[in-house]
Amino acid sequence: MVGGYGAFGKHVAQRLALRPGLEIIIAGRSAARAATFADQLARSAKAKISHTILDATKPRAPRSLRRARVSAGVEGQTQPMVLSRASD
Repeated sequence: MVGGYGAFGKHVAQRLALRPGLEIIIAGRSAARAATFADQLARSAKAKISHTILDATKPRAPRSLRRARVSAGVEGQTQPMVLSRASD
């Protein structure tokens, strides 16, 4: 989750962390903030929690973000909703 420790991302991450079987990677420009929140979240999470640094303002970041496949699910939905699909 890019911005996973920010005001909105934090709430989304906390809800998703309650779901077993998910893997959540908290990402943002600050490695320290991502690590702190991921550690805090992992204490009560049923999902697997990790963290990384990702700065979308860096020259290489937009390319790596375009390659990412981002999907989200809705409670009760059996298939993920694809928000952005990586191009071949």
